[in-house]
Amino acid sequence: MNRHRTAKSAPINDLSTNRLATRQRVAADKVPRTLENTRVRDDESTRRVTAEEVAADAAADEFAPVYRGDVTPLVVVTTGMGAGKVASHAFAASLLGVVPNSEFLERRALTPAAVMRHAASVGASDVLLIREDHKKLTSLTHVHLPAGPTAVWRLTSVVPPREIRGHGAALPDRPEVLLNNFSTALGHRVGRMLGALFGGGVGVSGRARQAVTWHNQRDFVFFRFHRYIFKEEGERWVRSIRAEKERRKFYL
Repeated sequence: MNRHRTAKSAPINDLSTNRLATRQRVAADKVPRTLENTRVRDDESTRRVTAEEVAADAAADEFAPVYRGDVTPLVVVTTGMGAGKVASHAFAASLLGVVPNSEFLERRALTPAAVMRHAASVGASDVLLIREDHKKLTSLTHVHLPAGPTAVWRLTSVVPPREIRGHGAALPDRPEVLLNNFSTALGHRVGRMLGALFGGGVGVSGRARQAVTWHNQRDFVFFRFHRYIFKEEGERWVRSIRAEKERRKFYL
C-alpha cells in the first residue's frame, strides 16, 4: 500500500509577517519616482478642452486679433543684464531667424518694466526675455502685451544651429506652425500664445517652405525648426534651419 506524505505548511508567525512586509516595501521602493506619477493633478487645467471653448477663445481671447489678421505681431527679443555673446546673444540671433517681424533690443541698464514700456510704445505685441546663469541659458520669459499673459520657460537641452548637421539658411517667409498635443485647457491656451508669435494663418499647410514645431509631452515642450526642400521629382525632405548670423539691433 502506497502512502503519500502531505507537507505541512509552516505556521505564520511574526517573523514571517515581517519578512513579507519587508519584501513588499522593497518592491515598492524599486518603482522610480517620476514627474508623471508624483504629480498633483489639477482637474481644471488638465481636462480636455471642448469645441465650445476653442470657438470662444478664437473669438474673444487676447490672441484673437492676431489670428484674425487684424494685428501683425511685432516681437521684441532682449537679454538679461550682463548677458554674454556665447549663450544669450547667440540664442537671440537664433530667435530672430525663427520668429518673423522680430527686433533685438539692447538691454543696457533697462529694468524689465522699462523694457515692457518701450516695447509697448513701439507697438510690439510680445517680448521675449532671455536669461542665463554662469554662461548657460536658464529661462525664457514670454510676455504678451499689453496686459499679458506671461509664461516663463525653463531652457534645457538647447542645441545651437551651428551644431546641427546639414543646417541651412533661414528664409524670410513666415513659417508654418505645428502644435502637437496641446489638447488640455491649459495646453490650448499655451499653444495659442506660442502660435500668436507667428501671426495669422497659423497651421495652414502648403503655404510655407519652413515649419516650426512645438510638441508637448508630459512636462516638456520640444521645439524644432525645419525647412522643406522640394526636388524636381516632387520628393520633399527636411533640412534643419540655421539662424541668421547677423542679428538685427534695435536701439533706443
